[in-house]
Amino acid sequence: MFSQVIYSDEERRFNKDITMGLIRSELLNLAEYNVHMAKLIDGGRNKFATDFAISLIQALVIEEPKVISELHNFVDALAKLAAKPGSPESLQKLIEIVRNPVANVASLVGTTVGKDDKTKQFREKKGTNQVTGSREDFSDAESVEPDPAGFHEEVSKRFEEWINMCDHPGLNDATINAYILQLRQSGLLKGDDVTDRFFRIVTVIVIPSSNI
Repeated sequence: MFSQVIYSDEERRFNKDITMGLIRSELLNLAEYNVHMAKLIDGGRNKFATDFAISLIQALVIEEPKVISELHNFVDALAKLAAKPGSPESLQKLIEIVRNPVANVASLVGTTVGKDDKTKQFREKKGTNQVTGSREDFSDAESVEPDPAGFHEEVSKRFEEWINMCDHPGLNDATINAYILQLRQSGLLKGDDVTDRFFRIVTVIVIPSSNI
């Protein structure tokens, strides 16, 4: 999954919602992603990557703070930018929050999200907590807010297509990009509630097959 992320086009590679979904579902190798993003920031010379990195860290501070400890190279690269003369105050503040999250996270929430976003994040966080639990927790989550009829079967079918594609000797970047585009066109990677459901079900499928 890591290679599909880093070798996809910029629209997908720097999509915060997709990346957050992969992180929540533990489908992204954080050790490799940590090193990759630190290099990609390139001392701030890659502005697109830098802007994405800042927005991703902001989201992680609020929604998945425990993950940040595994992204030390990533954070250090942003900290070096924040230490440069003339760096944005918002970036400096973000680094302060990362270094001392308990004391400062409330200020980030207050300045980066509105009331509606806070409600959405609370719901997403609630769903995330359920994902990290047992298989019974998934059942409880589904009993509260069931998946649409046939959705689990659709995701299972998509995942089986992915496995078969990866096993094919003729696999190349064009095939991967076409498959990801197909997922986007079907509405599974739009970065909304459907995307969260998609990654949750994929996780349920992957864990038993990995003998975890």
